[in-house]
Amino acid sequence: NEDKYLYLFNPTSNELFTEQTLTVTGGKAHALSFNTNGSGTVKMIEMNGAAPKTYNYLLTDKLAWSQENFTEIISADCTSVSVRFSVINQSLMVSDVQLEDKTFATGYIHNDSLVQTKVRENSIITYPSRDNIRGERGSLVMWFKPSITYSPGSTLNPVLFEYGKD
Repeated sequence: NEDKYLYLFNPTSNELFTEQTLTVTGGKAHALSFNTNGSGTVKMIEMNGAAPKTYNYLLTDKLAWSQENFTEIISADCTSVSVRFSVINQSLMVSDVQLEDKTFATGYIHNDSLVQTKVRENSIITYPSRDNIRGERGSLVMWFKPSITYSPGSTLNPVLFEYGKD
């Protein structure tokens, strides 16, 4: 969140960076998402395989916190990537970084572990037929088991289903 973030400040022409190597499943799409404020570069670098690739994203003039999402298909023989944030003559703040093995980024999944991955299980269902579901007809059936304790007097308003363009 905005209270816990990575802050890179570099007034020189040398590259200042931080990076972390992550295990991936080759041949699949991966979505990299994060919040950012400032200017800099993020790279996703394939660390192994026959012909490792580097994916570069330029982050420019973010004057307020904004969400960024990038999706790339990792080479089939790649098993690890490095995610690198860097600055030259700039400053950059980054938070809520996550890499998911899917074609779209989801909301940030909090994880206190520095070595274990965390996966959101069965929380989002995206029907693969945009504009073919009409709100005035049809039905939806779901079985769910919330992992929260909800009290009717609580200020918590759990959302079980949302419908709309966004």
